Amino acid sequence: MRCVICDGSGCKECNETGNFDVMKCPLLFYSREIDEILAAADLYLDHGLPVVGTCQMDQAYNFTEVCRFVRRDIAYWKNKLGIFG
Repeated sequence: MRCVICDGSGCKECNETGNFDVMKCPLLFYSREIDEILAAADLYLDHGLPVVGTCQMDQAYNFTEVCRFVRRDIAYWKNKLGIFG
């Protein structure tokens, strides 16, 4: 799988390969917190609505990094699946 840290360019986390092996089902790591941050990123990316009243605002840099990751991944899959618009 393409490294989510370096976007496939190679980094310390993926041993400079740009990829990492998935040894367990990714759904085992999915949680309510991940669902909430993805929903917040969706609101921010689609409507410009920042999250207010939660600890996410205290960690604005991390939140914007998540949004960049989500935006990049959405674009990747739209391109791979031929979804335009």
